[in-house]
Amino acid sequence: METKTHITANEAASLLNVSTQTIKRWIQEKKFEGHKYKNRWYADTTDSNFQSLLTQAPKQHNQQKEHVGHTDHVKSIELKTLTDQLQAKDSQLEKRDQQIDELLKQQDQAQQIIAMQQKSIDKLSEQNQLLLEASQEKKEKKISFWARLIGQRA
Repeated sequence: METKTHITANEAASLLNVSTQTIKRWIQEKKFEGHKYKNRWYADTTDSNFQSLLTQAPKQHNQQKEHVGHTDHVKSIELKTLTDQLQAKDSQLEKRDQQIDELLKQQDQAQQIIAMQQKSIDKLSEQNQLLLEASQEKKEKKISFWARLIGQRA
């Protein structure tokens, strides 16, 4: 199997976990050997500086993995917290709905009581009216009785 001595900037960027622009800049800064040919950049894989960077790259990759793992753990904790908060909010909403239902029942009962009281008031008003009319009739009868007694006619 033949080993490549030159790889594209894209391939080098992938190996070193950096951007293609960084590879181009490093070649221009002579951080390691490379060249541009027909508008494409190539890195020399046999260059000792490139090899040194290549041996450091897996360490950087592992650190990135650890960081990603930590970030995932933090996100998982945040997700659990948010889930718990949503469950608590759902519970509060359910309690509120039950309280609203209870208040609506109480309001219906109060309206029924008010309706019954209004009927009672109407009956009492009717009875008072009848009593008042009866009282006035008696009064008129008394006057006519006294008037007859005295000899006056109504």
